[in-house]
Amino acid sequence: MRFQDICYKLLNSAIETTADALKYISDTACFLGGLGLRVSWELDEKASIAYFGMEETLGYVEMKMDVEQFNLGYNHSIPIYHYGQTAGGSSYNLQDYVDPGLLRIISLVCITGGTFMRLGGAVLKRYQLSREDIKYYKEHEGIKIDGPSKEEYKNLMIGSFFDSMFQTSLGSLVGSIIVYSGALNPNHCITYPAEGEHSGQNSTYDGPLESKQYPLSKTFEDKETVNFPGLPMPVEVKTNVKVDALVNVKYGAELSFKSNEEHSSPLEIAGLAPLTLSVYRLGTFFNQKADRQREQRLLDGKKSDRLILNV
Repeated sequence: MRFQDICYKLLNSAIETTADALKYISDTACFLGGLGLRVSWELDEKASIAYFGMEETLGYVEMKMDVEQFNLGYNHSIPIYHYGQTAGGSSYNLQDYVDPGLLRIISLVCITGGTFMRLGGAVLKRYQLSREDIKYYKEHEGIKIDGPSKEEYKNLMIGSFFDSMFQTSLGSLVGSIIVYSGALNPNHCITYPAEGEHSGQNSTYDGPLESKQYPLSKTFEDKETVNFPGLPMPVEVKTNVKVDALVNVKYGAELSFKSNEEHSSPLEIAGLAPLTLSVYRLGTFFNQKADRQREQRLLDGKKSDRLILNV
C-alpha cells in the first residue's frame, strides 16, 4: 500500500470519527437541554426531611468476688436500663440550591451548542462522502463527479437543524412524562424503611420504622494477690464480672416533596407528542431530499462525457 493511500485512509477515519462524535454529542446535548428546560419549571417544590430514632437498653451487671483462703464471697447485681430517642426535621426550597433561571440558561446553551455541532457534523460527513464518491468514480470509471451543491448543503443543514429540534422536543416530552408519572409529583414521599411498624411517638416523623436488636454478653475474670494490712500473708482474690444486656433500636427517615402548583397534565403530553413527531418528519424529509440530490449528482456525472484520462 502506498504512503499516499495510507494518509488518505487515516484522514478518512479522522473525519468520520469527528463527524460521528459531533452527532452523538449534539444528540445528547439537545436531549438534556430539552429535559432541563422542562424540569426547570418543577423547581418550585419544597423538600422536607424528617427522622426518628430510639434506643432502649435492658440488662444487668453481676459482680462476684471470692477469697478462698477465708471462705468469703461477695455477690452483687446491678440492673442496667437506658432509654433515649431523637427526632427532628427540616425543609429546603429547591430554588435555594438550584436556580431555575440558571438551569434554563444552561439548557439553552446545550441546545444551541448541540445544534451547531449537529450542523458541523452533518456538513463534515457529507464532505467526506463526496470525497469518497469523487475518488471512487475517478479510479473505477474514470468519471469526474461534482461536489455537493449549495442547495444540497442547504437541505442537509435544514434537516440537521430539525434533527436537533427533534432531540430537544423528545427531551421535553420525556421530562413531561416523568413529571406526570409521579417521579416529581407534589407530595411525593420516600421513606426508609419502605415498610414496618409505625412510630406514632412524635409529630415530626410517624412513618415506618426499622427495628433491630443487639444482644450483649461479656464475662471478665481476674485473679489478683493482695496484701492487706494486719494480715500475716497475702490474700488471693478472684473477681468475676458478667454483663448481659439487650439493646433495642428503632429508626426511620422520610424525604418528601411538596408543591402548591399544578404540574404536567395529559394535555401537555398530548401536545408535545405530535410536535415531536412532526419535527422528526421534517428532519427526515430534508435529509432524504439532500440524499436524492446526491444520487442525482452521481447520475449526472455518469451520463456526462467528462472522462478523466489517466496518463
